[in-house]
Amino acid sequence: RASVEAQREGSLGPGLSAQGNYILQRLMELRSILFLFWGCAAFRSAFSTLGESCHREPAAVSTNLVRVARSPRGQRHKLSYFGEVQIGTPPQKFLVVFDTGSGNLIVPTKQCESAACRHHKQYVLGDSSTGKDINRNEAEVNGSSRDTLQVSFGTGDVEGVFYHDQVCVGTLCHDMSFIGATAESDNPFDEFKFDGILGLSLHEMAEGVGYSFVESVVLGSNALKHPVFSVFLSDNDAESSSVSFGSEESHLHYGALHWVNISRNSGYWQVETGGITLDDVPMGLCDECQVAVDTGTSMLAGPSAIMDNLTVTLNVDPSCQNYNDLPKVGFLLGGKVLNLGKEDYVSREDQFCTMAFMSIDIPPPQGPLFILGDPFLRKFHSVYDVKNLRVGFAPAKHKGGSLQQAVNLLTYARNA
Repeated sequence: RASVEAQREGSLGPGLSAQGNYILQRLMELRSILFLFWGCAAFRSAFSTLGESCHREPAAVSTNLVRVARSPRGQRHKLSYFGEVQIGTPPQKFLVVFDTGSGNLIVPTKQCESAACRHHKQYVLGDSSTGKDINRNEAEVNGSSRDTLQVSFGTGDVEGVFYHDQVCVGTLCHDMSFIGATAESDNPFDEFKFDGILGLSLHEMAEGVGYSFVESVVLGSNALKHPVFSVFLSDNDAESSSVSFGSEESHLHYGALHWVNISRNSGYWQVETGGITLDDVPMGLCDECQVAVDTGTSMLAGPSAIMDNLTVTLNVDPSCQNYNDLPKVGFLLGGKVLNLGKEDYVSREDQFCTMAFMSIDIPPPQGPLFILGDPFLRKFHSVYDVKNLRVGFAPAKHKGGSLQQAVNLLTYARNA
């Protein structure tokens, strides 16, 4: 049998070197560690669509996301977000993480006998009239030989094969290729409350253009009024999180979007940062670093030397004695500072404070690299423009928030 091996979700895409391979492996290790560390405690499913299907104009579709918290006590943050996709005809339903930090759709298959697969929904090719066995190059399997895939996630492994079928998010449906897991290590996948991952990175991180939901569906299907998608992450039970396709969902943020162009063709939604600020004053750290906007990561991560410096400078007291005196931490993106308050980068529980920071060292040319995960994306509604290769940010309009609070989030750097 032909065998395809990869360090992260199959092929790394065109133009990525062995160094790029190492970089993406380290990122996936980080993301796997975060999932294991925080865990998934409970979940519920919710779903809705926007727009009427009888309209002639292309649709805008929104799906609600489940929020999973680590603890019910104190000031807690939601640490995982996932929603529903449907595969095949008739549709087979799966709960997936909508992940801007990966490129492929991966779900378990009925061929997989691992406990991690049996405890989740499994794709059955024979139950779908539109499904096909394919090889990695998307040609239909002819004979008994077929391509296989082995994926290392740092803390676990997945083996899989390739399929082509109809994939739907709400009323947005399109044929695309995806990966079906035929074996999964119990650690960590058996503990996940979701079934798989829907990658929303750019196509360079997918097995190919036909495997990329962003490229083949959001951009290539002509099913959407605008080739964009947006992510709104809540941090309380009074409001829903959502991913919307075809619309900027301007009612979910304050003011105009602040657009920042993609800086590298790594496949990430990656932009350049002008540095880190405290209360809008630049710290002189990492003035030409790269930032990856990643809905699949539950923390803020960056180069160890910089994160150590930031940790020492902030000096967060574990007993929360200086909590009320902590400054805003900002990232200079596209000429403006996007700020996080102390409540965003510090988790406070039973009078015990921990920082939502983690170190990761990515060497040049891709690094140094920061990963702006959920703490950042809860504060800022983010919009991903697939056609123009840019990301838009605006203060998220949460229940209980105000325009005055939002004004302090998107600012300009100032002198000390």
